[in-house]
Amino acid sequence: MHEFASFPFDPASPTLRTLQSAMPASDELIADFNSAHAAGEEKLTRFLQDRVFSKNTSLHARFPLSKRLMFAKAPCTEKPGEELKARAAEMERNALKAVINLVEVSQLVNLPDLLENRVVEECVALFNSNGTYRKTQKSKLIHKLFLQSVDLQEPYIALVDMGMIWRMATPSAEDRQTQDGTPYKWLDYVHKVSSIILARHGDADRIICVNDPYDAAYSTKDNERDLRVQGKAHVPNTYMKLGDPFPSAREFKTLVCSVSNKGRLQKLIRSYLTDLAQNVDAEIVYSVGSHCTNLSTQQPMQNYSFDQSEADTILFSAYAVLRESGYSGPVIIDTADTDAYVAAAAISQQLPDMLCIKRKQETVLCRSLGKSSVYDKVAKSPVAQQQLLRCGDSLDPEEEVVEELFEFTQHVIYGDKKSSTMAEARAAKWKRMKNKSFIRLPPDADSLRQHCLRANFLAYLVRHPSLKHHPSPLGHGWERLGGRCCPVRHTRPALPTHLPAPGPAEESEEDNESEEDEEEGDDDVQRTDH
Repeated sequence: MHEFASFPFDPASPTLRTLQSAMPASDELIADFNSAHAAGEEKLTRFLQDRVFSKNTSLHARFPLSKRLMFAKAPCTEKPGEELKARAAEMERNALKAVINLVEVSQLVNLPDLLENRVVEECVALFNSNGTYRKTQKSKLIHKLFLQSVDLQEPYIALVDMGMIWRMATPSAEDRQTQDGTPYKWLDYVHKVSSIILARHGDADRIICVNDPYDAAYSTKDNERDLRVQGKAHVPNTYMKLGDPFPSAREFKTLVCSVSNKGRLQKLIRSYLTDLAQNVDAEIVYSVGSHCTNLSTQQPMQNYSFDQSEADTILFSAYAVLRESGYSGPVIIDTADTDAYVAAAAISQQLPDMLCIKRKQETVLCRSLGKSSVYDKVAKSPVAQQQLLRCGDSLDPEEEVVEELFEFTQHVIYGDKKSSTMAEARAAKWKRMKNKSFIRLPPDADSLRQHCLRANFLAYLVRHPSLKHHPSPLGHGWERLGGRCCPVRHTRPALPTHLPAPGPAEESEEDNESEEDEEEGDDDVQRTDH
């Protein structure tokens, strides 16, 4: 005990150690240990308040356990086979790095000439190894936006993303425990959907419910939808009826992987909202692609019919129709998609009057949005603004526009203003990196060109919200493979089919000087002979 300067049963002991190995505790563990009693009392108070006194929650509902720190490390859950695969992949990466370094040192090929190609099978700066887009976590991106809360005191029109409402209405374990003890039914689910809509927009004059049209031949989101179905051997057709029991959480998640099932769910919710619309003050409009109906009057609304494949673009097209019709009141877009936040900030600069976004329980003014990293760089740089100025102006960008997007990627995103080409930027970045990684390299020119075409296409849709008929994405960075719309990841092989023959060795300055000295010496000899 004296050796460790600690007596485990003495409250005044300055050091906390484990009895098993006498390992000292970290500061985090000591702080967690000291706060455990207070946290336990707080949890007990909350348990009694929710389940005994107020009875807002069932006494038999699951109660999450507290996660406290401890000395023992978490056991390794990786399987031996997975570890071997990871080690093999690491060996292959190291071998590839060694080959590239050898090529550079031997000067068989200039490094920029080599890195003009992808080298690896996928451009890992843009895509994951399975071909899906490499994205940052969007939930973290939200925190980089400048959000200004506003308090609306006047009626407004709400544009609601129904896909988000579907997810919000997914029943919890408490929801499934009905008061009368009967199983949770589809009726309970659609009732919760309608309750969420009305609760979030109780002051709205009109609520336009916008759905994804699942009857489109293809969509730029085909890859994402296919990814959700992976690993599911069979997705059964489900014909929902209000009186039928609601499926389990896993079954519901599998159910909505089917386009047909989602279409039937849209019809079920529409039928319920049709009856509800007769008993509420707000006017309810239901939009599914080219079909739009005012449920309160049972009249079709052709001006809100759009030949588009995604709800997030229909939201802004509907907003454009509202402004073109002369409506000047506030409009709130209710969606959780980060892309919609950025698009709303851009569109609010094009169209007049107030455009807001419903974020959780607050309303956010769209004119105050902007990413704090790249956005700041663009805001302070007239050159960067010029590079992005014409992106999305036309469906088929001029070569000069693509070159400006290349320069923006190189100068602003990767901070390289010295290199003249993407190949040189990749080579310069490779030389600077201590831990070589293709993910941190700028993309190769071939892959980046297709990415710029996709960016121009999406920017074109945002900059032209009045378009009711969206052009096909095919040929603008996407292609059709197996009936699905897939991004064109590259058009050239990862490496060239042959290496260029090494050029003649360049003479060094010392060799040139020695040759000049020899020539001068010969001249002197000739002069003395004469």
